[in-house]
Formats: sequence, structure tokens, C-alpha cells
Amino acid sequence: METSQSNINSAKSEILKKTRSTYVKLACTNCRVKKAKCSGESICTNCKRHNHECIYVKLNKKRGPKSKLIAPKLVNLLNPVI
Repeated sequence: METSQSNINSAKSEILKKTRSTYVKLACTNCRVKKAKCSGESICTNCKRHNHECIYVKLNKKRGPKSKLIAPKLVNLLNPVI
């Protein structure tokens, strides 16, 4: 009984692995607004299906703390005023 259950679970995991789509680094503006899965092609499948103009805009999202704001705080921590 346990072997048949494990065979079913392994078959389900194989199906899930095959159906998972790949990640796209940049989504088009329409997919971004609708929070839909973008195919990443020159004209993505969602835009093609709905006859929308497919535009890709690269956003300059910088991660991490801003250096201007963090530097004075670090100086104060390293050189405390007594």
C-alpha cells in the first residue's frame, strides 16, 4: 500500500515539474499592471491574446540602503560624542 502511494506522489511531482513555467527577468507593462505571467517574448502571449501593444520598460530599481543617508550614521556610531 505504501509503495502505491509513493508512486502516485512521485507521478504528481513529475507532472508539477513539467508544467511549471520559466521565470522571466522583465515583464511587459501590461502584464506588470495586471500582475499576469509574462512570456518575455517580443510580443508576449497575453498582449497578443488581448491585442495590446507590448512594451518593455527597464526600471532602475536599486536595492539596499542609500549611501548618503547611512554614511553619517556610521560615522556617529564609530566616533561617539562624549
